[in-house]
Amino acid sequence: MITIRRTFMSVATLVLAGGLFAVLAAQQQQPGQQQPGQQQPPGQTQQESIARGELLSVNADAKTLSVRTAEKTEMQFTYDDRTQVTGAKEGAAGLASMKGSQVTVHFTRSGQSNLASKIEVTRKSE
Repeated sequence: MITIRRTFMSVATLVLAGGLFAVLAAQQQQPGQQQPGQQQPPGQTQQESIARGELLSVNADAKTLSVRTAEKTEMQFTYDDRTQVTGAKEGAAGLASMKGSQVTVHFTRSGQSNLASKIEVTRKSE
């Protein structure tokens, strides 16, 4: 009788340990979390970030711009026809004449590049 009870307790302990392991494994990846190397599912939005700094350069043909942040790092951004630009005459086309101005760039990571959704320009003080 004691061996049956011990066997039963051993099996019950294994079952409980397996259930605990399954719960812990499920907590490792919550719904909506993205593992490294995974593609963003269609229709799911990415986290938007904001960068502030001085507008260093603009390449209107390639639709890119470079910003020096307050931390003295240079960041590169791409923009497209959907990017909202405020504070620059002629929208994105007017960015090239705004070098040296302070900008706030709202962006999301897209592969290896930063895609700007909104660029706010504050004219440099003369």
